[in-house]
Amino acid sequence: MTLLEFSLDGKIALVTGGGRGLGLEIAKALAISGAHVLVNGRNLENLNRAVAIINSVSGSASSLQFDVTDEVAVKQAFIEIREKYNRLDILVNNVGARDRRDFFEFEMDAVRQLINADLIAPFNLSREAAKLMMENHYGRIINITSIAGSIAGAGDAIYTAAKV
Repeated sequence: MTLLEFSLDGKIALVTGGGRGLGLEIAKALAISGAHVLVNGRNLENLNRAVAIINSVSGSASSLQFDVTDEVAVKQAFIEIREKYNRLDILVNNVGARDRRDFFEFEMDAVRQLINADLIAPFNLSREAAKLMMENHYGRIINITSIAGSIAGAGDAIYTAAKV
């Protein structure tokens, strides 16, 4: 099967961290395959640039700016998705936070922030997405992890724990 044979026509996809890097590439691939992609991130400038890139390659995208670690903002985003689209077919949990410090240099607040971004946020997003998906009897949740989840490197103790 080639990408051209892979159709997501009419599907609604949310890609967290879709404003740049791997998230942008995932968003482009979904859009090229026919999905309308909601590109998520915190930086509106990055989101607008990503949406323009996706739309320029015959894709369909719009921005959905919110911080995935903010539970209130996540709930509001899913209210907006429900009101505008009445469904979500695909969630790609792509956001990841990394802080490469020595294990003994971490304050507990920094540990909590990393765990929140890398573990709790994807759980919360998945739960909200699953509600919409179950109502429509269809959905796919894709969690992007890292090789660092299995093979830790120096300075990756917290990231590795959250990405396993």
